[in-house]
Amino acid sequence: MRGRPAVLIVVFVAALAWGCDGRDGTPPAASNVAPPTVRQRQDGNIQILPQVESGEVVAYVSRAEQRIYVLRDFRDRAQNLLNAHISVSSGHWRIPLPGDSPSEPLIQGVPQREFEELAIDDLDVAMEPSVGDFRLTLGGYTTLSIDLACVRDEGGSVYVVADSMAAVVGQSGAIGIVREDFLDVGDIGLFEGPACVEKAATKHAVMWVG
Repeated sequence: MRGRPAVLIVVFVAALAWGCDGRDGTPPAASNVAPPTVRQRQDGNIQILPQVESGEVVAYVSRAEQRIYVLRDFRDRAQNLLNAHISVSSGHWRIPLPGDSPSEPLIQGVPQREFEELAIDDLDVAMEPSVGDFRLTLGGYTTLSIDLACVRDEGGSVYVVADSMAAVVGQSGAIGIVREDFLDVGDIGLFEGPACVEKAATKHAVMWVG
């Protein structure tokens, strides 16, 4: 089709074995699901929301706020799964971030690794996640084959196009706890009509991945 971009989004993040109780960490083969919902965000990015049901959030780490929201019944397990140290003096959580060396000590005074603890009920569920946020949810991992061939956005104002992608995501139903990170997964093309011929813009796509 003339005018369509050479846009590629490929995401296949290996499931973390420590983040899912009772599993070997190997995601199942990709399954085809209905086209995802796509949503334009206030920051201009496009969020991809696969048609799967996520499990209950038991811990949420907000990088923008430097806060961790925790369900009290899962506080100890969240600390273990996130390999966190909780300061006796301040009560702040010191949490390793992606890319940190496992041997690097969690010393006091590194602001980007220190998070104020709040109850999960204080989390604003309407808040847009920031790139770099991560969460623990009840359930297991599933691998999806996501089709982004001319999908209309939630507001009905534009259509988006990108190559098909495989993504590991958390899904409710399994017995376990999984970690998901909110990441920039590549570029996505915006089009003004359902034929997806006239490209209007290129944006970043963001989504929760395991």
